[in-house]
Amino acid sequence: MFLELTIRNFVLIDAVTLSLGSGLTVLTGETGAGKSILFDAMHLLSGTRASAELVRSDAREASVSATLAVAPALRQRVHDLLESAGIPFADEIIVRRSVSREGRSRAFINDVAVTVSLLERVVGEHVEMIGQNEGTSLARRDVQRDLLDAYAGHEAMRQSVALAHAAHRAALAKLAQLESVARERQQRLEYVGFLLEELEALGLVAGEYEQLESRLARVRHAAKLGEGVGRAATLLSESEPSASDLLRQSRHLLGKLASIDESLGSYLLRLDALASELDGVADDLRGYLLDMEGVDDVDQLETRHEQIRKLARKHALAPEELIGRVDSLRSERDSLIGVEAALAGASHHLAETAQVLQEAGRTLAAARRTAAPLAAAALQAAARPLALPHATVELRVEALAEGVIAEHGADEVEILFCANPGDKPRPLGKVASGGEISRLMVAFKSVLLRGDPAVIYLFDEVDVGIGGATAETLGGLLRALGRDRQIFAITHMPQVAAYGQHHLMVEKEVREGRTVSQIETLDADGRVEELARMLGGTTKSDAARTAARELLARGALAGG
Repeated sequence: MFLELTIRNFVLIDAVTLSLGSGLTVLTGETGAGKSILFDAMHLLSGTRASAELVRSDAREASVSATLAVAPALRQRVHDLLESAGIPFADEIIVRRSVSREGRSRAFINDVAVTVSLLERVVGEHVEMIGQNEGTSLARRDVQRDLLDAYAGHEAMRQSVALAHAAHRAALAKLAQLESVARERQQRLEYVGFLLEELEALGLVAGEYEQLESRLARVRHAAKLGEGVGRAATLLSESEPSASDLLRQSRHLLGKLASIDESLGSYLLRLDALASELDGVADDLRGYLLDMEGVDDVDQLETRHEQIRKLARKHALAPEELIGRVDSLRSERDSLIGVEAALAGASHHLAETAQVLQEAGRTLAAARRTAAPLAAAALQAAARPLALPHATVELRVEALAEGVIAEHGADEVEILFCANPGDKPRPLGKVASGGEISRLMVAFKSVLLRGDPAVIYLFDEVDVGIGGATAETLGGLLRALGRDRQIFAITHMPQVAAYGQHHLMVEKEVREGRTVSQIETLDADGRVEELARMLGGTTKSDAARTAARELLARGALAGG
C-alpha cells in the first residue's frame, strides 16, 4: 500500500505530503475542488502516460513520489523485476515520477532511474482505478477467467494445466527438431560418412603431427646439423687437445696438490663427475650423427605433412585438432543412425504429454462449470443491494476450439449482466456503464477479492445515482474491502464518507491571483463539519451536525 505520498507542482497543487493509512480513505470536497488530482497523481506513479498539462502553470516540472509497501502476493515478482534492474529489493520502496514543462517524463525506484515500463510493472499491478470513465480490467475475459478460478480455489488445477502445457510444448519442440533432422538425415549421413572415411584413411595418431614437424626440421637442416654436431663431438673427445684431455690434465694436477691440501679432494670428485658426463655427451652426439645417416626421406615426410595440413584446412581446424574431429563425426554418425529410434520415442512421449494435458484440462473445465453458477449467485447477491435490485449475473464457461488446451485451460469465461427484469444478460463490458459499472465493481471486488493481485483500489465517484440507504450499503462494502486492501474513494455522499477510516478534504482557493487546491487530513471534529456541509449544503446547522455524528457512529460500528 501507499504509506506516504508527496505531490509538487501538479495541476493545481503547489506541494503536499500525505501520510496514508490502511483501510478505507474517503476524499470529499466541493465539485471542481480537484479531488481527482490525487488519483491522477497515483495513476502517474502506476505508469500511465505523462502530459505537460499535468505541470502547474508557473512551474518547470511536476513530481509525484510515494513510499510503497510491497504487497506480499507480489513480493517475489517485484524482487525479480528489481533484481533484473540492479536495484536492491526491500519490503518498502520509494517510487517517483517527474514531468517537465515540455512533457518529458522520468521515473525512479529507490532513486535509481528506470523505464516507465518497469515502474508500471512494479507499481501498476498494485493499483486499480475504478470509475465511470475508467476502463476496468474486469471487462476482460482473461481476468474474468482468472477471478473465477481464484474464487473457486482452482490454483492447484491451474498449476497442473500450466505444467502439463509446458511439458507438451517441450515435447512438440523436441519432435519437430528430430523430424527436421530426419528429413536431412540421409544426405547428412552420407556427408558425415565421406568425411570420416577421409579422416580415417589418413590414419592420424596422437602426437604424430608434432613429431613429423620435428623430423622435417632435422631433414631440412641435415647438413648444418651434421656439421655442427660433428664439430662439437670432435671438440669434446677427438681434437688435440680435446676437452676430455684438458679435463684429465686438470684432474692430474689437482691430484698431486691434494696430498698437500686435503680440501682439494672435493674438486677431484667434481672433476671425475664432469669427465663422466662429458664422455656421455660425446657418445650421445656420435649416436645422433649415426641416426642422421638413416633419416627419413624428405619427400616422404613432406607428402605426409601436406596431407595432414590439407585436411586440417578443409575442416577449418589446427592439424592437432583433427583427431577430436574424428570423434565428433563418429558421435554424429551414431546419432543420425539412431534418429529413427529417437523419433519413435519422441512421438510416444508427445502422446503421453498430450494425454496428461487433456486430463488436466478436463478436470479444470469441470471444476469451472461447477463453480460458475455459485460465483454468479454470489456476484448477483452482492450487486442487488447497490441500487441494482433486479440485477442478473451469469458466468458463461465456453470451451476453446475442440481439442485445444491453452496454458490457462480449455475454456474461456465471460461474465454476463443485465440490470432490468426481462432483459437478456449480455457481456458485462457491453451493457454496464456509468454508475452501474462502478457499483458492480464494488460488488465484484467484494466477492472476488482474494483473486485480485491489486491491493490499492481507487474508486472515483462510484456513488453516482444512488440514494441514502444504498449509499450506506456501498460505504459498508467499501469499508469491508479495506480489511484486506487500501481503498481510496471519491464521494459526494455523506453516507459513504461516514464509513471512511481516514478522511481527506480537498479545497480550492485563490492565492495571489492563482487558483490552488489543497488537501487536508480531517480529524474527528473536521469530519463532523465536512459531513454536515455535505448534508446541509452551504449552511451547517446543528441538526446537520447531529446527523453527521449519527452517520459517523454507524460507520464506526461497521468495524474494520
